Amino acid sequence: MEKQARIRTIQLYQKRWMPLHVSVVIAVGLSFALLVMNEFQTGYGIAFLAALVVLIYLEWRESRFMQRLTAEPSVQKFIRRAQRCLAVRSHRVLPVI
Repeated sequence: MEKQARIRTIQLYQKRWMPLHVSVVIAVGLSFALLVMNEFQTGYGIAFLAALVVLIYLEWRESRFMQRLTAEPSVQKFIRRAQRCLAVRSHRVLPVI
């Protein structure tokens, strides 16, 4: 697959799944805020963990999709690492004041 075709494929994937991804990130943030504001009640903790699991699954799915675009094992290994680092950096939840 040539470079432009890969870029188009990635853009199409991101356009398709971005609304769900943004919704899950918002759900993680809201559930975390509710968890903290309600003194760590169990129900909010379960909601937070469920939203976090869904977010991790979406990140894993995107990483697998990106890995399938190339046959080079060293690049696939780099994609796995880059996705993990990106996930840690881009999904920080700020406390509600």
